[in-house]
Amino acid sequence: MFNEINEEEKLKLELKEFTKEIKAESKIYYKVIERYESSKNRRKAFIPVFKVLVPITLSILIVFSTIFPVFGSNGTLVDVINTYRINKSISELKNVYSSPTFGESETPINSATIQTLFEKEYGLNPQEVYKLKVKNQDDTEIITIVIVSRLTNVEPEELINLRHNNYSWGIIARKKGVDPRIAINQLQQFRRKLEMQEKTLLIRGEVEAYVPEIGSITINTFPLKIYLGENTEIYGTIEEGKNLEIEAKYIIPSNLVQAVRVKELNPQILGIQSIIGKVVSINENSISLLLKDGSIKEVEFTQRTILLPPHIPLMPGNIIRIDHINDNGHLIALKIIQKVSPPNLPPLRGKN
Repeated sequence: MFNEINEEEKLKLELKEFTKEIKAESKIYYKVIERYESSKNRRKAFIPVFKVLVPITLSILIVFSTIFPVFGSNGTLVDVINTYRINKSISELKNVYSSPTFGESETPINSATIQTLFEKEYGLNPQEVYKLKVKNQDDTEIITIVIVSRLTNVEPEELINLRHNNYSWGIIARKKGVDPRIAINQLQQFRRKLEMQEKTLLIRGEVEAYVPEIGSITINTFPLKIYLGENTEIYGTIEEGKNLEIEAKYIIPSNLVQAVRVKELNPQILGIQSIIGKVVSINENSISLLLKDGSIKEVEFTQRTILLPPHIPLMPGNIIRIDHINDNGHLIALKIIQKVSPPNLPPLRGKN
């Protein structure tokens, strides 16, 4: 490490050694030493001033940048720092969510875990979760929205609008009075729950297949088989086509989904409605459907909408059933089921 005092002493010794070989008048020698001492004193006088000026300048810069948006649309310096810190935690959460340990099965497992945590720990009702999911393709973004919403009592819809208007999480934290440390801590807690070896899952959907001999159920919204055990609580009957709500456990080492509780489910209680009709047209993000009463209904779909069976292309003229939710007057499709029994549909108006 550089030591100024030691370096000066070394230099003095070098000068004395060097001047031994120089034949010059003594006054010249003393002028050299005097000039060196003078420059050394000026440097010593500058160092204390420098030590004082730098912290003061940095403090002024930090205060100035905290008040004024010197980083343009990214906000103040503090906003930029907080955005970086929050995004770092989101990125760590995303790595856990999207880096499967057991192939592609991990993503639906995590999705069902998130559904459970939102309902059981954050007090969201199922329809609120569905609305959040159809508006956001990134589950880690939804997690952050829910956490910030609960910290501020701000409706998720408002936070979604801010994000759609390119507000960073640092700016949102400042505007809504969120302590970034608390938000980061909760994101880290959520990540640790996704990393747990045993997870609680909440699965809802229709029974595609039921094999009582081995006690397995296949649900149309979930890709893995769900197994019944001796201690599984069953309320109602299990048969193909029935809607069920299943609370299950998933243990990573075994890679098995074990049902804890199974009960019949009326989707309308969750705000899910169903309509059956013939596809008139498929638009960029909606389907026009001819209903039994002759009316045409427009239903929006998103990347989250499940198409069943997935291998059959959706085409005009197909008879389908759409399970949807109503979001402020907009019908949003959760599932599109083909190969359903056709109702008595009237011919399209204006066509033979």
